Amino acid sequence: MVEKLAYSAKEVAQMLGLSEWKVRELCYRGEIRSLKAGGRLLIPKAAVDEFLNPAHAIDPWGTHSEQ
Repeated sequence: MVEKLAYSAKEVAQMLGLSEWKVRELCYRGEIRSLKAGGRLLIPKAAVDEFLNPAHAIDPWGTHSEQ
C-alpha cells in the first residue's frame, strides 16, 4: 500500500474530528496549508502536522527566530 502524501478536506476533517467545511475554512484562511489541484483541495500530510504542532513548524524564511 502506498503512503499518502496529501489528504482531501474530508479525510482531514475525519482525522481532526471537525466538519469538512471547517477544514476548508481553515485552509482558505491560511491556518492549514493547502493547494488546489483541478477542483480538489489537497492538504499535505506535513500541513496537518504543522497545524497540530505550530511551535514545531518549520519556518523556511527564518522570520520567526527564537531568542
